[in-house]
This record gives sequence, C-alpha cells and structure tokens, in this order.
Amino acid sequence: MLELPRITRALRAHTQLDKPRCLKPGKDNKIIFKTSIAQKRHRTYSDIYEYIKKNEPNQIINLLEKLKEACKMLTGDVTDDIINDAVVLTLKMFLDQDIVMLKHLSSLRQMFGSVSSANANKICEIVTNISNEVSDDTKQYIQTEVNDENQNVKLWGESIQCHYIPYKPAKKPLAKLTKKPAMDSNFVTDFSMKYTNKVQNVQPQVTANKTESKFGKVWLENKVRELYENSNGISSADILQSIITFLNSSRTNDELQNDLFELLGFDKFEFIEGILQHRQEITESLKVPPPQPTIAEIASLLPENKMPQYLCQVSVQSEQEKMLAKLVRKEEKKAKSKRCDDEEEHEINIAQLRAKRIAELTKPVVPFSTSKSNLDPILQKISYSQTKVQYPNVYDSSINAKNSAGFVSGLKLILPENAIRKDNKEYEEVVIPKNEQAPLSVGNKRVPISDLDEIGQMAFENIKELNRIQSVVFQTAYNTNENLLICAPTGAGKTNIALLTVVHQLKQHIENDVIMKNKFKIIYIAPMKALASEMTASFGKRLQSLGITVRELTGDMKLTKAEVQQTQMIVTTPEKWDVVTRKGATDTELASIVKLLIIDEVHLLHGDRGPIVEAIVARTLRQVESTQNMIRIVGLSATLPNYVDVARFLRVNPNIGLFYFDSRFRPVPLEQQFIGVKEIGSGGGTHLRQIQTMNEICYDKASEMVQKGHQVMVFVHARNATHQTAMILKEIAQKKGHLKYFEPEDSGGFLKAKKSIGSSPNKQLAELFSAGFACHHAGMLRSDR
Repeated sequence: MLELPRITRALRAHTQLDKPRCLKPGKDNKIIFKTSIAQKRHRTYSDIYEYIKKNEPNQIINLLEKLKEACKMLTGDVTDDIINDAVVLTLKMFLDQDIVMLKHLSSLRQMFGSVSSANANKICEIVTNISNEVSDDTKQYIQTEVNDENQNVKLWGESIQCHYIPYKPAKKPLAKLTKKPAMDSNFVTDFSMKYTNKVQNVQPQVTANKTESKFGKVWLENKVRELYENSNGISSADILQSIITFLNSSRTNDELQNDLFELLGFDKFEFIEGILQHRQEITESLKVPPPQPTIAEIASLLPENKMPQYLCQVSVQSEQEKMLAKLVRKEEKKAKSKRCDDEEEHEINIAQLRAKRIAELTKPVVPFSTSKSNLDPILQKISYSQTKVQYPNVYDSSINAKNSAGFVSGLKLILPENAIRKDNKEYEEVVIPKNEQAPLSVGNKRVPISDLDEIGQMAFENIKELNRIQSVVFQTAYNTNENLLICAPTGAGKTNIALLTVVHQLKQHIENDVIMKNKFKIIYIAPMKALASEMTASFGKRLQSLGITVRELTGDMKLTKAEVQQTQMIVTTPEKWDVVTRKGATDTELASIVKLLIIDEVHLLHGDRGPIVEAIVARTLRQVESTQNMIRIVGLSATLPNYVDVARFLRVNPNIGLFYFDSRFRPVPLEQQFIGVKEIGSGGGTHLRQIQTMNEICYDKASEMVQKGHQVMVFVHARNATHQTAMILKEIAQKKGHLKYFEPEDSGGFLKAKKSIGSSPNKQLAELFSAGFACHHAGMLRSDR
C-alpha cells in the first residue's frame, strides 16, 4: 500500500533503519484508491439525514427516527453502522412502493433472517409516509448515487517517475571530510581589538604543517586517569605504561585489539576504539620531548619566605584533654595499621595477577595466521536468552519457535509450506492441512482398567483401558495429591482425567470400607451453564454405583442447605462459586470441607471472566495457607500458550504436575480454513454487504459439508445472532432449492425430538427444526437446550 510522506520515515532513511520503499504507485494502490472512490458514491444515512434536515420539515426527521427504531427489530442488537445501512436499504426499497411484495420479503429475510410480515408492513408504512411528505428533489437525492465527477481522479504524483534511492553513508572517517586547517600564524592568535593589550614580540617557532591533534599523550593520560583513578586493582600508571608498550610495538591494530580487550575489558570498547583509530597520532605525540619549564614556573615551585603570622588563633588545652587527644591518635594509628595489613594481603593477590598478566603480554609475538582465534570479530555475538527448561511431561513441537524473538514480535511468522491459498473476487481463503501424528513412544503403555482397585473399576465401568494421554497422566492423577494442569486438545479425554482425581479423593476418605461422605466436597467449575448440566449428568452416571451424589449449582439450579449437605460433588460456574465463597457464615462450612477444586477451561484467565477465576484460585490458596488444610487444584484447558505461567499461578510443580499435549495428540486431526472477506471501507451499506457476503460464504461451506454427509456447527458472537443466522441459512437454502440436503431422515429419534420440540413455546425453534436447522444459547429455556 502506498504510504504517505512522514518526517520520521525521512529521518530513518539516513540512518539505514528503514527498509527500501518504492514510491511509485502500484497496482494494489490503484485498486484500493478506486474502491474507496466507488464507496464514496453511495448515499449514507448521515448524508440523507443532513439533506432532509436542511430541506424538509422536522416531522420528516421524526419519521426517519421511527424508521430507524423499526429497523432495529430487523437487525437486533448490533452496531449503529449496521442499523444505519438497514435504514438506507429499506428507504430505497419501499420509497416508491405502497405494499410489501414477496420479493421484498424474501430479500429482507435473506439479509436479516427472520422477518415477520407485520414488521415488514410497518417499515413499508413509515417509508410510504416519508415518500408522501418529501419533495421530488429529496426522492431523487435518495435514489440517485453521488455525482460521479471524481471518477477520473488520479493519484497525486501518479505521473512522476520516482523510486526510493537508498542512502549510502561514506565509509571513510568523518575527519577526512573536514577542510584542511590553515597554517599557524602568530599574528592571528595574538591579534586583539583591545587597546590595552599589546602584541608581544614572540620569536617565531618552527612548527609542522599540521595542527596538534587532541588525541595525544595528554588525552591518553587523562582518559586512563579518569577511568582507573578509583580502581582497586592495577594503578593507572601501570595501565598507561602497558598501553604505551602495546602502541609502540610493531603489531597491527587487529592483533592489538585482543590484548587491549584483555587488559582493559569489554566495557571499555569506545576507549579501545579511540586508541586504535588514533594510534599514529598518539605514538607521534609520545616521541615529542616534554616542554622545558620556564623560569616563572620554576620560581613558583620554590618555597616562599613566609612572614610571621599576626593575630593567629591559639588553643589552650588542659592535661586531661591532652591525654584524650593522645588516646585518640593511638586508636587512629592502630586502625590505620590494621587497614594497611588488609591492603597488603589484598595487594599480594593483585600482584600475582599482575605478574601473570605481564608474563602473558611478554610472550613472543606469533605470526598472524588464519586460525579461528585470530579471525574472531571484536564484538562477539552474545546470547542473552535463558536456557529453556525442558519439563518431562511437556510435548510441545513448537517450543523452540516460541522462544525466538520473531515469534514474540510477530515479524517472522509465515504459513507452512503445505498451506493452500485460494483467492477470488469476494474473499481469500487459506487452508492449513492437518498436523503430523504424535510420536508413538508417548503413552504407548496403556493402563488397563483391570489394574485399578475396586473403586476405580466401578467408576470406569464399560471402559477397557485408558487412552494415551490418560495413561501418561495416570500415575500423578490417581496415586498422588499433586496439583495438576492438563493442557490437551479437544476430545483427548480430559474429563476422564478429572474423574481419576475424583476417585483418588474418594479413596482418601474410606474408613472400614465405607466412604465418609460428610467429610469432603468436590467442586467442578465449568465455563457455561450448558456444559455444567452436561458434566453433572456425566459424573452422576459414573459415580452412581459408588453412592456419590452430583448436583448442579448455577443460576438455573438452586440448592437448599440440606441438598448441599447431601451432595458430595457440585458442578457450578465461576460466577456462582465466586458468590458462594465470598459469603460469610452461611457457606463457610461448605468452603471449609472442599478437598478438590477442578477448573475446566482454565484459559478463561485471559478473557473477560479471568478476574473471577483468578479470585477463586487466590481465595482457595489463601484458605489453604490460613487453615493448613490441603485443597487439590486441577486445571483443565484445551489451548494454553503460556502453560508454565498458569502452572505457577495454580501452585503446580512443573516437573510433576504439568502436562502439555499439542495438536498432534488430537484423536481426530484438525484441518483449519481461514477466510478473509475483501469488502472494506464504510458507508453506503458496506457493513450490510460484509454481513451478506459472510453469510453466503458460511452457507457455501455448510452446504458442502452437509452434502458430504457431515454435520455442521456455526458459532456466532451473540445470543440473538444464533437464531438470526440460522434463519438466514434456511432462507438461502430455500432460495437455491437445497432444503432437501438439510432435511433429516425420518427415524425414531428424529420423530421423538420433533414431538418434544413441537410442545416447546419457542415456535421459531420448531420452524427451524423441521428444515434441519436449530440454534442454541444460554438464554433459552432449559428444556429447549
């Protein structure tokens, strides 16, 4: 895409921090530009509203607001942009119509799903009233598109042939780019405009034809004194002498750099760079003899004849004060002598190190060779990434890729080599084939149910053996009390793993072959009420033979205090259990005897309900610390990228209780298809066209799978969108004559379900069911769900 000029991009161009860019508009830029121009030709709701407000009476505005409220009944609880597009659509549809015809009703149902005739007639009546009140110019304005005067508009600078020319800085040192300085002139340096300043007759000095550089002996001495003045190791004078010895040697800069790094350290990289860069200037300044001191300088060093001091201060001390001062001086001498002894011991070690360093430096110079040690660069590539700990029960094939910087920043992510891309006018599709199979060595020793004790065999009745993942987790889940975090794909058998921990908890409360039901409670937290109902039925069926009662505690199912006492396993939701544990004395007894807490779909920590799950875990951990009563926490999740962090939060030992199985362990390999709709922009009904395109693509994919004999589940983002999407798919199938593919066969189960749904008060569900469609969300009646 063509980018607009920016000052920051211009600055980056001179620093080689920006990638080369082509400033010539390409084919994609022209397509995007023409698409945006085409979208601007459509009338939007704001355009029509402003025009009517300016040219028509206020009663038309009131009718327009009524039309908007009626369109909300079509679209449901959606954004204002979609509602405004629906207003424009219905306004154009019924502006010259007095009645609602079948084609209008079919078009609305295909766009919005379930549309009743009464609602369509109401919208048509409002639009008819608007049509009778507005002028012909307003009607023409609504029906016509924007004047196409900008159709031939070209991109700015389209005819200018320009390309990005990368900036290449000069490779020579910047000092060589400066102008050569003029020759020294005493007249120039001594000249002044002050009348009191007289030019002294100075004898001409013989100077070289070059100015004295600041990089000389004085610079070297000051730099060494600045860096090593407060050092406890080698003195600055010794370091200076060693550097001078190196510089006066016949070795090249490449050979000296390793010795200087060894002497000064890698943190003095800039200092070493300056020494090597200005080596010639420093060595030439060392050859120049030091300047002879002048008579005035020598006289200033001689002792002056001191005159007697007058009115000086005299201190008078008593004998006791003198004795105290003497004792203080003795203590100071003792402390000083002790400090000197310590320094001498310390200096012995430094002296030894210094002797070793000098011995290494005085070795004969080895001729330069092409060995690896001589070819090492100045700046070694240092890896700051910590060594990734390999946990025994983590089977993650992409663990190395996740640790790279490209994965974190998202800059080096590409599609797999076997991915398939399909591109057409309406959308682009990317198909990622299924992953490779998991290694056969993991979980190859299956655990037969016959090897379990009597309680385990009763709980896992009608099951011959555990699957691969359950066999890996079995030892920790069934025979220990460790906290667990199980990350496994959907359908891998996490429910049975939870049942293993439940049976282990039951075994902990057996006395004389009797389960003490009043001494423990097991809490299973499911993310949704529908799943809680399913888990209640599943666990109740498995544990019925052991006499364990499983009940549901959600917003739909209330439990009395007596029922709670008679229940050993409670299946609830995060919000409900958060309310229960936050209460005071009413539910203190219930929370105090909880021995096992199972959290399903623990990856909800990352979503909007994360604070609730986090509060439940934190409250449980605080209860364990305060009461010193163990509560086992088991986390179950299908997808969890940061499993190590969540394991630490749940107080799971990563070496024992952390189990991660990637997508290779799916019982049914997963093929992924990503579809991106190309409809972009805003205004002129674009949002409705986006929704219509998505519905058509969804129908095409669903119809393709149904014709192959498969079932299809479509997930949407809102409750009201479930029924609306189902009705839209039904209308599209009816329009294309494909209802025969969706109608189920007349079997005994279908007839029984049809009879049950026929008695439901939800008539829309009954209408969908007869055509082979249905919808489901948490707001439906429990019997319908």
